[in-house]
Parts: sequence; structure tokens; C-alpha cells
Amino acid sequence: MDSNDGENSRRVMTPKQAMANTAAVLLVMDRLAAHPDPGRSRLSAILAVTFAAAITPIVRWLRGRGLSQGQSVVAIYGAVLVLLAVVGYFAVPTLIDQGTEFADDVPSILTDLEEQARHSNNSFLETSGTRALRRARLQYAQLRSDPSPVGEAAVR
Repeated sequence: MDSNDGENSRRVMTPKQAMANTAAVLLVMDRLAAHPDPGRSRLSAILAVTFAAAITPIVRWLRGRGLSQGQSVVAIYGAVLVLLAVVGYFAVPTLIDQGTEFADDVPSILTDLEEQARHSNNSFLETSGTRALRRARLQYAQLRSDPSPVGEAAVR
């Protein structure tokens, strides 16, 4: 059976191809280990391999419809980017509104929690919880009134 005889045929990898693929994988692993942030680069590599594996059936389907492999991959990336843009267009304003609303509600949330801690039957919550929540409320108020000193202290 020829390797081009149908959709279900399988290409057999030659030893030369297997060696080249192994060398490529070892090279990528070596480069990932040498990266300044290896955890982040490994995550990127894992996501890239996962995405490549996920789009393989769609690439095969598009190749069966007459597109080249490169055109198929570009079409899929384009569709994913359009999808992300549409989701972002609708989701980001809502997230910004909710984040702003939450930021405005933080002082009242901390005050309510401080009041609950003050009336707690647990002496630890009554003392330490009240003190911690009062500090958090004051720090938040300071951050909202003048964010620059907090940011500078966090950078140092």
C-alpha cells in the first residue's frame, strides 16, 4: 500500500528521520534548560506542543479540502486570533467594570469583616483578626489615595 493511498494510511518514519527528530527534541530541551526562567519556557513549550497536537486533525481536514499544510496552520491561527479578539471585545469591558466595582467595595468589605471579627467568640479572631483587617483597610486607603509610595516600596 502506497503512503498516499488514502486517509488511513500511515507514513513510516525512517531511522534518519527518527534520529533528526530526536536531535531536535534534545536541542530544544537543552535550550529550555539554559533559559533564564526555565519553568516559564517549559510551560510555553508544553502549551505549544499541546496546541500543535490539538490542531493536527483540523490541519489534516483542511489539507483534504485542498489547502497546503502552511495555509491550514495560518488559517487556524487566524481563526483562533479572531476568536480571542471577539471574546476580548465582549469580556474585557465587563471585567474592567467588575474590577472597578470590586475595588470600590473593598473598604466596606474589610469594614464588615473587621466588625465580624470584633464580635467573634474566638479570642484570636477578636484580637489578631481585627488588628489585621484594620491594617489592611488602612493600607488599602493609603494605596487608593497615593499609589506611588507603595509601588516604589514593592520594587525595592
